[in-house]
Amino acid sequence: MPHCFKYIFLCLFLTSPVWAISHGQSVFLSFSSPSLSLKQAQFLEENDIRGLMIMGNAVQDANQVSRLVRSIKKLKTTQPILVAIDQEGGRVSRLKKGILPFPSALILAKKGSVSAVYEQGRIVGATLAGLGIDINFAPVADVQGSKKNTVIGDRSYGSGSQVVDYSLAFAAGMLAEGLIPVFKHFPGHGRSIKDSHVDFPVVTVSKEILKETDIRPFKAAIELDIPMIMTAHVKYPKIDAQYPATLSKVMITDILKGELGFKGKVITDDVSMTAISGKWTRKEAIQRALDAGVDYVLVIVSDFDDV
Repeated sequence: MPHCFKYIFLCLFLTSPVWAISHGQSVFLSFSSPSLSLKQAQFLEENDIRGLMIMGNAVQDANQVSRLVRSIKKLKTTQPILVAIDQEGGRVSRLKKGILPFPSALILAKKGSVSAVYEQGRIVGATLAGLGIDINFAPVADVQGSKKNTVIGDRSYGSGSQVVDYSLAFAAGMLAEGLIPVFKHFPGHGRSIKDSHVDFPVVTVSKEILKETDIRPFKAAIELDIPMIMTAHVKYPKIDAQYPATLSKVMITDILKGELGFKGKVITDDVSMTAISGKWTRKEAIQRALDAGVDYVLVIVSDFDDV
């Protein structure tokens, strides 16, 4: 990994608006409308919402997204609302019009060029930051561990050590353009067979093996002071017999923040996914995640009335 990448991480991390927050709101909500209504604006100004995740049905083209983000940023809130999006490339790309399409992580990795992945990260970073977006929920730092895993699949850079170099390169490119990357899904979603969107994945691997393989990209990112990490709704019973990683104090506080020394912000994957909502109410999930050591909870809702 070139030394310049570490320089980019360290310099931009210190001025990151995420790191500047020591206290405050703890919820990121989804936003599914192409424009901001008066009712939505009132809700956001009256409630402590830390961030909004722009969903696919809120996206028409780049110009429309730019207008939407500007309207959100103009709201009179106690802290500026952080705007996030899923723009991994390939099949997970919310913005498709007005931006040059780029391939999935696996296709990028097959080209065998760390510098090409870095440049792609810069292009994504410049484009999204230019629209006013603060955070991209990427890169996917999951190491492929099962051919039966379709929820991650080509979203991953592969099954070997290249996942470390490519995920760091993509993140560094985004950071170089002022966009905050989010490494996901800690401690790894690549071994699961079940999809946490619709099921409850359980992976029976030891902590030692997990740290040798799946956690390696996250450990490397932490050593470079990556600002944000997203959790996985996967249960690792040999580490925590009761809770999935998102709700596990053992996984978040003891391992991620303790053993690995992560100092940035931890955000959950969407707690409305079946892996969580099928076993805990939204209120229970949010409280349990915060008790586990998570900083922000992502909640996808159909409308703010559902909050």
